[in-house]
Amino acid sequence: AGSAVWDGRGFGESGLRPFELATVRLQNMVSGIIGNWGTLKPPDDELLVRQGGAAVLDGNGEATYFYRDKGILTYAPVEDVLDAARSLDTSGSGEK
Repeated sequence: AGSAVWDGRGFGESGLRPFELATVRLQNMVSGIIGNWGTLKPPDDELLVRQGGAAVLDGNGEATYFYRDKGILTYAPVEDVLDAARSLDTSGSGEK
């Protein structure tokens, strides 16, 4: 009997153990991703090292807020993004 935490989640007795799961993921990476890298990779090699970010655009497509990720597992502060979105003029009057 295993831990109830893992029941029904594909680990241990009900499925793959962590090492088996890691092996399947590695096989997928080698045969699926690396084998098809020419098709899957971004067209611009510079995009490979970009993490991402968040932007809020006004009605003219101008960025009123922009956040560039600073590294792995960094995210735009949600309240900052919401504040930027809330400050946009949605009435069409040109006033905030």
